[in-house]
Amino acid sequence: MRLVVIEVGGGFFYLMAAGSRAYLAVLADEGVDAGLVGQRMRDLVARIGEHLTTPARTGEQFA
Repeated sequence: MRLVVIEVGGGFFYLMAAGSRAYLAVLADEGVDAGLVGQRMRDLVARIGEHLTTPARTGEQFA
């Protein structure tokens, strides 16, 4: 699984791929255990990731 962690003022922003065209994002305080946040995100995506996917849009959906 891919995980991006960005340090922001006062904490961290986590972004993880959660399925086809779906992502899980978390904002956390600077005092968090970064490894635990990543592990919990991974576990959540493993459990519900297949429910987060969306079908690709086609041109006829916009007509």
